[in-house]
Amino acid sequence: MTQSTTTAVTNPARPQRRDLVSGTALVAGAAFFLPSGLLHPEPGPGTGLQQIHEMVTDPTWIPSALLGIAAFTCFALAFARLSDIPGRLGRVLRWGVLSSAAVAAGQVVYLFGRVGAEPLARDESNWFSWVMFVTHLFVNPLWGLAVVAIALVGGLSRRLLGRVGLVVGVVGGLTWTVSMLTAPYLDIDDVTFPVAGMFLTGWTLAVGVVLLRHRR
Repeated sequence: MTQSTTTAVTNPARPQRRDLVSGTALVAGAAFFLPSGLLHPEPGPGTGLQQIHEMVTDPTWIPSALLGIAAFTCFALAFARLSDIPGRLGRVLRWGVLSSAAVAAGQVVYLFGRVGAEPLARDESNWFSWVMFVTHLFVNPLWGLAVVAIALVGGLSRRLLGRVGLVVGVVGGLTWTVSMLTAPYLDIDDVTFPVAGMFLTGWTLAVGVVLLRHRR
């Protein structure tokens, strides 16, 4: 009898604690994510390798990376706390955990991008140009697609946001993915990157606020 009473009292508190932590982490992540994108240096003229050199030697490169580390760490924490939700939503949230952690790890490596950067100015590849290649073509797009999956499943089931939130998350995730995949080859970042930043900030902030309201 004591055990069943304890279970009945303590179980309702678990979703509340989960929503408090995940909601706070998403709101904080959105607060870090937006200025990280705004501080990201704009590539100038020259080849792709020369543009990387210009970005990693820009004084805003490291602050942008530090904010990115904080943002994606918050996203990983939020998705991890929500990943115990049963069913398909829990599975795509676990995808979000892994991809967020991978992007955060990539941002840590970005902090050292100017180490040995001289060959880039001569249009010669170096270790960091390969890091950029891997993160832009594999790691970062996987996070964007994870957001698309979470927004779709969470929106259709109405367990995170409704249909409007679904559209915002899908557009943000797809735009981010296109921006990452095309950055080395097409000059459309001026459009896709700000659009992705706006929609993704709005989506993560909205989900965070909804979760915080749920715990009341």
